[in-house]
Amino acid sequence: MTDVRRTVIVGTGEIARWWVRPLLARQDVELVGLVEVDPARATPLLEAFELPLPVHTSVADAVTGERADLLVNLTPPSVHRPVCEEALALGCDVFVEKPLAESLADAQALVAAAAAAGKTLAVMQNRRYLPAITTMRELVADGAIGGVLHVCIDMFLWHEGVRDFLKAMRSPLLEDMAIHPFDAAREVTGLEPIDVTATEWTASTSLMPGSAAAVCTWRLEGGAVFSYRGSWLARGLATSYDGQWRIGGTHGSLTWDGRDTIELERWTDVALVDAKPAERRTIELDPPVDFGHTAALDAMLDALARGEQPATAAADNVASLGMVAAALRSAREGRTVTLDEVRRA
Repeated sequence: MTDVRRTVIVGTGEIARWWVRPLLARQDVELVGLVEVDPARATPLLEAFELPLPVHTSVADAVTGERADLLVNLTPPSVHRPVCEEALALGCDVFVEKPLAESLADAQALVAAAAAAGKTLAVMQNRRYLPAITTMRELVADGAIGGVLHVCIDMFLWHEGVRDFLKAMRSPLLEDMAIHPFDAAREVTGLEPIDVTATEWTASTSLMPGSAAAVCTWRLEGGAVFSYRGSWLARGLATSYDGQWRIGGTHGSLTWDGRDTIELERWTDVALVDAKPAERRTIELDPPVDFGHTAALDAMLDALARGEQPATAAADNVASLGMVAAALRSAREGRTVTLDEVRRA
């Protein structure tokens, strides 16, 4: 019989609905309680899903009172660390909404806390589970384009409906959005970053005071280069939030339009002057209905059930958060910044 995880959710804002639906669909999960500083804030969530759950005002009361062994942390990033640390100390495995923590130092502390407690701490890095990302990862791993030479991701759109937390950020694009393409590039290529040169800026037309556009050039291990160009200032000809991708290799290239189509062109005998493509194909994808939340959550829970660490465990995800920290430092200090440098800071 499959063990049932007695699960408590901390934080009942809008993002909670993206978690509750797939949690309720699992036979190995039982939602046993919520945590909200102001219990009245939990009412819309309880009513939307007809949940007869108790609402606690502290993590300790919820975990001990409901005998929980899994905690889902959906609080603002500024309190991710204390909530996760408390839950881990109380004996819970913990899943947390991205970002893992507000700073790289806090993320590193959480990795250590999970290891000390002997518990799993994993983050909802949902873009890893988009059909396009998993398909491109498999193509690259199978050698469809040979060794990776360069990765390009371009995201250009106009960000409307800006929330207050974005308006409070000095670098909203890099602080909030960049974790997705950075983590996805690591996942697809299997290559880790070495250093970055970044520039960020904004415009008078922006709906947020901080820098809403950035260009980052990464050197990856093995000599490959990753170029990210992102903007929330672009009017017209918008990409998707996941951007347009191009990955070039020693024996071919693949592109993803950011929506539902991957194009692959593979060459053989590339050293010949008159070499021709050996394969050209179009891969049509089913668009995800929830930006990968369900697939990511299922993967995390399935890994727990097998006694394994999820692919988005904190110990791995801290590398993607380190990319954000390095890009921010590079943009603000006007110089190339290494990953080793921010890890030591």
